[in-house]
Amino acid sequence: MSIIDSMTTSQIASLSTAAIARLATADWAAFSSDQIAALTTSQVRAIETADLAILNSEQIQSFQTDLIRLLTSTQIRALTTDSVAALTTEQVQALTTTQVIALTTNQVAAIETDDIQALSSDQLRSLTNTQLRALVTDQIGSLLTAQVQSLTTAQVAGLTTTQVAAVSTDGVAALTTSQVRVLGSSQVAALTTDQVQALETADVAAISTASLNGLTTSGVQALTTDQVAALTTSQLSRFSTAQVQAMETEDVAALTTSQVTNLASSQLRALSTDQIESLGTDQIQALSTRQVSSLTTTQVAAIQTEDIQALTTAQARSLTSAQLAALQTDQVQALETEDAAALNVVSIKGLTTDGIQALTTSQAQALTSADHLADHHPGGRDRDR
Repeated sequence: MSIIDSMTTSQIASLSTAAIARLATADWAAFSSDQIAALTTSQVRAIETADLAILNSEQIQSFQTDLIRLLTSTQIRALTTDSVAALTTEQVQALTTTQVIALTTNQVAAIETDDIQALSSDQLRSLTNTQLRALVTDQIGSLLTAQVQSLTTAQVAGLTTTQVAAVSTDGVAALTTSQVRVLGSSQVAALTTDQVQALETADVAAISTASLNGLTTSGVQALTTDQVAALTTSQLSRFSTAQVQAMETEDVAALTTSQVTNLASSQLRALSTDQIESLGTDQIQALSTRQVSSLTTTQVAAIQTEDIQALTTAQARSLTSAQLAALQTDQVQALETEDAAALNVVSIKGLTTDGIQALTTSQAQALTSADHLADHHPGGRDRDR
């Protein structure tokens, strides 16, 4: 039996700091909740670390918040993980930034999710990258939107891929453009499809081109049409062929003419026939002659007839012999007479027998007047679109 058992709260409060320091661990184990609550500020500072370490959860919760704030960094580090987990929300909120910084990684990981949500912006920002990386997925997932926004860019950049994947969709939506800008390639790759869709369009545009290259094909497929339209030409130009192929047809159709114009030939050739079919008239007309001539024969055959009709004379002239050979009869008939006249004299030889037979009277006349079918001399005229 300890002497503490027979002492009143008034007697406890009257003990000198020297007497407090001399108490054995067995004495501290005997403290009741009321006796703990009766401790004065000077007495709390006199508690030895070994004694703090043996206190149970009920005893820890008995400390007044103003006394919790008085614990030194050394005393804070002496708390067991069970003691840290036992801290009430009010006690956690009472911790100073100095005390927060003093927490070990094991202690940080022991903080309950309700208490994590109680942390102030200053407390969160005081966490070192090492401490922040110690947070488990449940803790990360519990962060409120305001807390996510309060993280420094250095803290965001320091999050592990597992932690990034654990951020709630509301938390992802709350990210600032500055925070999104520091996400690394591996972090972007860790985003779930729901998280990708939660990104605001301005944030999508803020992802660095190098980091966006880390977006998985599932992530690319998850992009909304508004998000795709928000991509900068620099971002889109860095898409891998696998990423380009992963784009939904609705998203391909949502590409702006500037985005289409800046696609590399290798990216264009990666488009599936369904993706090619989804391209609109304005998008087709935006293609440079170099881009048009880079299209595969399978892709050319997939172009909608209304888009063939929309080709400029310069685009028509850039069609290769193999591409003309790939044209279906309805595509040949869709060529405007000016475009037929503009066809390259060498490439025109690629037209198949079916293609020649499909020519309309006006197309045939345009070709003969341009000497394409006669002496194969270049001809035709450009037209403004």
